[in-house]
Amino acid sequence: MQHFLAAIEAGRLIVFPDGTRKHDALAALEAALPPPPAGTGSVLAREAECCTELGQGLALPHLRAPGEGEILAAAGWCRAGLDGCSPPDGEPVRLVVMYVVPDSRRDAYLREVAGLLRGVARAGAIDALAAAGGAEAVRALLLSWGRSAA
Repeated sequence: MQHFLAAIEAGRLIVFPDGTRKHDALAALEAALPPPPAGTGSVLAREAECCTELGQGLALPHLRAPGEGEILAAAGWCRAGLDGCSPPDGEPVRLVVMYVVPDSRRDAYLREVAGLLRGVARAGAIDALAAAGGAEAVRALLLSWGRSAA
């Protein structure tokens, strides 16, 4: 969860108001990321091809970038869940973590996502986010996932 936590610590956590549409959230997250390498494409186009809503209140949109480089991440949270999502379990998508993954870092990305999924799978993790009082409470909860995973 190194890149997810680094994004939270760097201020790349966007709190979306209730009623935010999925497309708008993805566009905002993509804009919050440092510029990816040329030839990376658009996460909105990728999402149209392959839905990344996993269930349990989580979506993990991602892009593959050509060549070398660092994994980039940004996160978004919506208390009520994003509008326009159709997750397999019907749970509102409250947490979206967007990644740009260089071809050379695919294994690191898979380890990253496995750690994040363990954090989400903890009993009540997403429900605790839904009950959080605001941006600072959400930030603290997300960072605590990383501390408990370490």
